Amino acid sequence: MKKPVTIVLGGLLMLVASGCDPGNKVDFSGRFYVTLGPNPRGTMDFTRTAGGYDFVLTGAGYHVQGTATGTGDTLTLKADLPPLGPFTATLTSTDEGETFTGAWTIAGNTLHEGTLSGTRIPWPTYHLDLSAIPALITHHCLDPRQQQRVSRFRSAHGLDYSDDFESCRSMKHSFDLLAGIDPEDRRILAPFDATVIGRLEDWEGNTRWKGTTIGLQCEASPAFWVLIFHVNLDEDLQVGDRISGGEQLGRPQKADGGTTIAVWVHTPAGDRLLSYFSVLTDARFADYQLRGMNSRGSAIISRARRDADPLTCDGEEFTGTGSLPDWYCFQ
Repeated sequence: MKKPVTIVLGGLLMLVASGCDPGNKVDFSGRFYVTLGPNPRGTMDFTRTAGGYDFVLTGAGYHVQGTATGTGDTLTLKADLPPLGPFTATLTSTDEGETFTGAWTIAGNTLHEGTLSGTRIPWPTYHLDLSAIPALITHHCLDPRQQQRVSRFRSAHGLDYSDDFESCRSMKHSFDLLAGIDPEDRRILAPFDATVIGRLEDWEGNTRWKGTTIGLQCEASPAFWVLIFHVNLDEDLQVGDRISGGEQLGRPQKADGGTTIAVWVHTPAGDRLLSYFSVLTDARFADYQLRGMNSRGSAIISRARRDADPLTCDGEEFTGTGSLPDWYCFQ
């Protein structure tokens, strides 16, 4: 099994580092729009100091402050993050400070490591209130013929996963496969022509790796990106790699062969989650109709129905699960 790359999202992170070196030749000063792990939802501001930089990294559920040292086109960030453990990160620019890519690690009782990239250019946006949701997914991530059931958008399955507009609901889909499928026949494919924008890993302690989450930005409509969770990648995909729709990414890492998919879009008002079924082409949805799904809404709990039957949360954990069914079962 390849060595995975991991990242932690959510929660409040405070970085405090010391010992700056003024040897950095690339000017990182100013703001970058940052992809932390697979999610392009943060900003990082660098301010020059006598010995390097102060920086502030903020995004959905995190706030990071610290200092950085540099030589040439590279910055090094260090911190102690109790109780998580020591933090190290290295960022490199290849175009005189207009972009950077890198990785970071927290080596504590639970391993956390992952990708971090930034650009000076703000992310493109899509006006959902002015334009229809586009049909972007041209290839199935998982074969519909192998699927037993799917969690419904806005369900109480798993943990709270919500966007800038809603809270305390799971706004992604988990797919469970039929029993008895040969592991060699379980494949995860790219949903469209895409660029890899980041990755994170899901670890339990330092020994049990639960799969890669990979972020894919849609080339046809760059305001949209998809996260695919629990993947054992065939190749060591890195930030900036381009892949084609239908290209095999890997296989499910979960023992039951399932995976989880989230669809995001940048809008002028904030980042929004959409149902996977709402962005399927008609041809791809027809494959689900053959499995008995008459409407795309069969796998979606509307916002109005969820608001009328609310869930309750303690952090990311659901403490009240409502009365609406969490799963759609295929015929």
